[in-house]
Amino acid sequence: MKIPGNGLLKRDIATILVLKLVMIVALWMAFFDEPQDEQLTKEKLQVWMLGQPIDKRELVDGQ
Repeated sequence: MKIPGNGLLKRDIATILVLKLVMIVALWMAFFDEPQDEQLTKEKLQVWMLGQPIDKRELVDGQ
């Protein structure tokens, strides 16, 4: 197995590191760039996911 020349190895390593950095930044911008909505409460999330609020007393009473 032939090891590439010193210049080629440095270039390959630098290229891979730059590509990894670009991918990490792209993932960060895609999923974590926006600030979290501070107006979002558990009740709002529950209505959005389930369509209607659930009264906790109904779960305890069984009615």
